[in-house]
Amino acid sequence: MRTTVDLPDDLLTSVKVAAAERGISLKSLFISALHRELETGRTDISLKRVRMPLVPTRHPDDLIAVSNDDIEQALADTDADIAAQ
Repeated sequence: MRTTVDLPDDLLTSVKVAAAERGISLKSLFISALHRELETGRTDISLKRVRMPLVPTRHPDDLIAVSNDDIEQALADTDADIAAQ
């Protein structure tokens, strides 16, 4: 099946170079990339567990518990501060 896709010039140039370097056709590269995207796109990124970096402290008694709600509120406050500027 044929279709038309409008791509930025710099992206298309990069894709053509990549296909040439791999010794494959542009069509093959697109097919491979689309298959890979569809396979990885099936996993819900929001369900992946993220490990936050730990920062050592010299004062363990000063540790505070931070919840997701606390983080969301801090981000919302930051966004509001930026919008107010």
